[in-house]
Amino acid sequence: MSPETSTPLVAIARPMPASGWTSWAPEVAEAYEPIDAEAATVGLLGGVASLLMWGCASLLAVWYL
Repeated sequence: MSPETSTPLVAIARPMPASGWTSWAPEVAEAYEPIDAEAATVGLLGGVASLLMWGCASLLAVWYL
């Protein structure tokens, strides 16, 4: 393809998020929202409790066999 017939690539200027995180996909960059620290802690504790329950249940099942 010759340079005369090709379409030039034009960069669209978008504001950079305050966090400094950037993405090649603008829809991803616009969808980024910081996670609340308190909500993340509650989710982590719930995940740990769930893993502990499954671990204990698995050990009991193996011991029973």
